[in-house]
Amino acid sequence: SLNATVIKSKNAVYHVIDKYGNKKIVALIKDKREAEISALVHYHFSRDPVLAFFVPASNFEKPIPIQTINGTLYMTIREDVTGKSNTPTTKQWMDILAYIHKRGSDIMRNLGVQHSAQSIARELDEERIKTYSITEEKALREELIGIASLLPTVWINQDTSQKNRIGQYLVDWGNSGWGYNLFDLAGILLEYKPQTTILLNEDY
Repeated sequence: SLNATVIKSKNAVYHVIDKYGNKKIVALIKDKREAEISALVHYHFSRDPVLAFFVPASNFEKPIPIQTINGTLYMTIREDVTGKSNTPTTKQWMDILAYIHKRGSDIMRNLGVQHSAQSIARELDEERIKTYSITEEKALREELIGIASLLPTVWINQDTSQKNRIGQYLVDWGNSGWGYNLFDLAGILLEYKPQTTILLNEDY
């Protein structure tokens, strides 16, 4: 028997407590590739002695296909880490990402995974542009993309926004893949708020 609570998400996601009292997150994902990458990352990263502290564990390396009247859904199951750790500082998140980018890249390279991170920034940018009537600087966008393309690629989460962080854990890996670490860093730094404010005078 299971007790389930629905979590707001683009996929059907449930907080589940099984008959043994174990807390799990069960996701029903429409996109097969997204489900496969998510399951693969949770399974392998959580078995690394360092990354296990930052990626929720899963006992399933592959998603479980489920046939419905509307087509196939892919089920992933992972540990529910709600309340398991404190929230890191911004600096600590920088250290966590460094571990993930280095050790995670080594893991996926050894597995022979060549999957590129899924692009979500463009969609988010267009939403912000529409909402706040921002004038888009296409030349600047292209210049920034050009700078990023000079960097080496590592395995990134791709969406490190607050909704995908629970304590010290990154919990959504469906968009992850090979990409530029700046995207993960930006997700943390965009939400950074200075703890103190100082006024500078001409003698400072």
